[in-house]
Amino acid sequence: MPTVAQESIPAPLAPRLADEQQQKVLEAPRGERLAALAAALGVDENEALSITAGAAGLDIATNLETDPGARGLLPARLVHDFQIIPIRFDAPVSAEGDPEPTAATPLHLASAWPPDPAMADWLRTFTPRPLVWHLAVPERVHQLIIENFGVGSGALEDSDEGYVAPEAQRDAEADVDEDAAVVRFVTDVITQAVDDQATDIHFEPQEGQLRIRYRVDGLLVPVSVPENLLRFQDAIISRVKIMARLNISERRLPQDGRINFKSGGTTLDIRVSTIPTIYAESISLRLLNKKKEAYTMDKLGMSAEEQSQIKSILDYPHGIILVTGPARGRARRSTRSSGRSIPPTCGSSRSRTPSSTRSPASTRCRSARRSGSPSRALSGTCSARTPTSSWWARSATARRPTSRSAPP
Repeated sequence: MPTVAQESIPAPLAPRLADEQQQKVLEAPRGERLAALAAALGVDENEALSITAGAAGLDIATNLETDPGARGLLPARLVHDFQIIPIRFDAPVSAEGDPEPTAATPLHLASAWPPDPAMADWLRTFTPRPLVWHLAVPERVHQLIIENFGVGSGALEDSDEGYVAPEAQRDAEADVDEDAAVVRFVTDVITQAVDDQATDIHFEPQEGQLRIRYRVDGLLVPVSVPENLLRFQDAIISRVKIMARLNISERRLPQDGRINFKSGGTTLDIRVSTIPTIYAESISLRLLNKKKEAYTMDKLGMSAEEQSQIKSILDYPHGIILVTGPARGRARRSTRSSGRSIPPTCGSSRSRTPSSTRSPASTRCRSARRSGSPSRALSGTCSARTPTSSWWARSATARRPTSRSAPP
């Protein structure tokens, strides 16, 4: 899809913006231009939407509902690039369903930014129906695109049928085409997970499909995916393994790796874990934000009385805190926020798997699950590493050690 070269600011808005501000707005992706315009004008996005709609002479569409009959008219790549979505407009659904559209039936489109002539020309190559434009909230337009076309569908749609999966290359890391469809798709999946504030991404091969799920607020949420995703399953799995510097030729054993990923101003340390299944390798990605602000007792919602009780206990010179709860039950957040109340002059050790946050008063240790009881071995190690005044907090959400001891 070629880039549009005739984009411009609506004429009534141009005098209100300096040349540098206009350039900054136009350089932003279409879905982010309204936010850039709001920042330039010093107003909120709702007011910026009203100003833009008035300047462009367009209506603002609210309560957006997609038009299923027009969904197949436009390619997913074009919809993603232009941030537009076909919508119903003043046409309630009848019991018999929608009438069959004709060439004279208007096609209502919700857009995150006013259209330009080149955009309209591209759309006319796919449908003869007259176009009726509406402005809408960019976040809502993007959400409807993901729900109806699938995350990353714009990357896979126009890809080559003869795409060679990365595992077919002997040295796959040597030359990776950053414009390849699968590369763009994996990047889109991770970027969308960051936007949705997900903590995990799961690529789960199933019978006849590749399921992708995000973990949001502790719950696994299925993600809409392109209809042709299964055809790219092996290539997607290999791409993630290449990013994590794993052995792409090994498919029978579990592997662990990590990815450093940047999305906008967010830097992620992604932990990657693969495990073989009967269909293909299942991949789990844990997204750890390196710059995320640390949790405190105030952010956990503790009252002043509860904080006072906990801090009075933490003032003791010695002790052990056992933080219990189900997996993903915020036990780690409680441990970290409490640990930040311990003065740096006191030592504290914490037994848990690695996390993305640090505490100056805490020394983190790995649990040695394969050499007998981890609690006994680790408590001795922590006692040797901490000074006279110490605290040791251990989260009970870690897996229990096996009853068998490792062979000598």
